[in-house]
Amino acid sequence: MLKFIIGFERKVGISRAACHEHLRSVHGPLVASVPEFTRHVRSYVQNYALPELPELHNPNFIADGMAELCFDSAESFVQAYSEPRYLAEVRPDEANFTNPGRYVATFSREAEIYNDGSQSTVKLIRFLKGRAGQAGVSGRSAWNNVYARWVRESAGVQGLVRRYVQNWSIPSSENPFPLAEPFEGVDEMWFASVADVATFIPLERHELAVSEALRCFDPGTSVALIAHEGIMSGYGPSR
Repeated sequence: MLKFIIGFERKVGISRAACHEHLRSVHGPLVASVPEFTRHVRSYVQNYALPELPELHNPNFIADGMAELCFDSAESFVQAYSEPRYLAEVRPDEANFTNPGRYVATFSREAEIYNDGSQSTVKLIRFLKGRAGQAGVSGRSAWNNVYARWVRESAGVQGLVRRYVQNWSIPSSENPFPLAEPFEGVDEMWFASVADVATFIPLERHELAVSEALRCFDPGTSVALIAHEGIMSGYGPSR
């Protein structure tokens, strides 16, 4: 299963609330109304950005929302986005609430690291940028082992992170979306509240500062957002 993750800035001149309302009430139903497209999609999740915490501020890119779509293969992704009705009906609507020139995206494979079974919908999402010369396979291995173990076992973190998923970008040779930014991957963490995110961030910053193994990624250049998750119905094996 492949996961296409795209974060975007809103259309110039509209509010974040208007952007979210269009994404939720107009664009989502429009996508669902085109079976030629949806038959390729296994799941579709929308994420509506909440006000940024100062600790997450990235002046180069402020994400207003994010979408996640899962596909069986790269070929099914290409087929979906080449469907004539998608191109004629769905694609033009994207410019009604997003800035087409301002997005970040990656194609990835998902690995669930931790899940306590709760139904939390507040998410911390980060498009991870590697430090020069420290990312790649070794960086991913450290994040998958050292960092994931810290999330699962740290006394200070237990009870804050309710679910944790790592999405590692596929090699460029397999990537059907060549314009995607060269992110190493996307972290997704679920929390009970924004307050829990605010408690988690300084704990993580301290761990990243003291752990030599975790200096492979740079939070200062990664793109992050806090969001409410909206799972769209009508997709996946149960649809």
